[in-house]
Amino acid sequence: MDTVMGNAGNSLEKCRLARAFAGVLLLTAALGGAALGQTPAGSPVQPGATAPPTAEAAAQAPANAPEVYRLQPGDEIQVRAFNLPELEQIVKVRPDGKISLLLLNDVDAAGYGSEDLSKLLSTAYGQFFRSPKVTTIVRTFTNRNVYVGGEVIQPKMIPLTGKLSAAAAIFYAGGFKNTAKSKEILILHNNHGTTAIKRLNLDAVLSKGAADVELEPFDVVFVPKSRIAKMDQFVDQYMKQLMPIATSMGFSYILGGQGFAVSIP
Repeated sequence: MDTVMGNAGNSLEKCRLARAFAGVLLLTAALGGAALGQTPAGSPVQPGATAPPTAEAAAQAPANAPEVYRLQPGDEIQVRAFNLPELEQIVKVRPDGKISLLLLNDVDAAGYGSEDLSKLLSTAYGQFFRSPKVTTIVRTFTNRNVYVGGEVIQPKMIPLTGKLSAAAAIFYAGGFKNTAKSKEILILHNNHGTTAIKRLNLDAVLSKGAADVELEPFDVVFVPKSRIAKMDQFVDQYMKQLMPIATSMGFSYILGGQGFAVSIP
C-alpha cells in the first residue's frame, strides 16, 4: 500500500514539473514572438531586412526638402477662402512688406512662405468666420535682382534666378579692376527698411576656402578702391590737373612704410 502511494506521489510530482516546464516554454515563445522585428542596439541588420531610421537620419531628412519661396515686396498674391467668395482678393506686397486685406487692414506678408501666410490669415479671419480655410497663391513674382558696383569691370544688375554668392556675382560683372580692394567687399542688405552691412574678404574665399555670402534679392555688392588707387586718384585730381606746372617734376611719398615715386609730366 505504501509503495502504491509512493508511486502515485511520484507520478503527480512529475506531472506538475511537466506542466511547469511547458509553461516556461510557452512564455519563452511569447517573448520571442514579441521581440521579432526589433533589432537590438549594436547588432547587425540581416540581409534583406529594413533597418529602422536613426535619429540622425530623421534629422537630416528635411534637408532634402525643396526650399520654400519667401514673399518679397512687389509680389502679387491671390487670397481665397473655402465657401467664402467675398474674401477672394488680389493684392500686392507693399515696399514695407505688408498687404491690405478686407476686415484685417495691414498684415505682414514679406518673409512668409505661401503656406505659413495661409495659416496666419486663417487664424486672423477666425475672429469673423467659423473655421475659415484660407489659401494664398503667388500670381506674379517681383524682379529679384542684385546689383554689383564699384571697382568691377562691368557694374550691372544681375537677375537672381537661383542661389548666387558674392564671388559669383563679381565674376558675372567681369571681375575686379586692378584698383579693387578685394579684401573688404561690402554687401548691403535691405531688411524691411533698415540696411545691414556685411564685410567679406574675397581673397580668403578664393585662396583659403573661407565661407562666401549667399545673396538675397535687392542686395548690393560694392567693391571699394584700394588705398593705392585712392592716392593715385588724389595725385591725378589735385596735382596733375590743378597745379599750373609747365615743366616735368617729381617727388616721393611714403605710404604704409613704403616709398613711392611720382613723376608729373
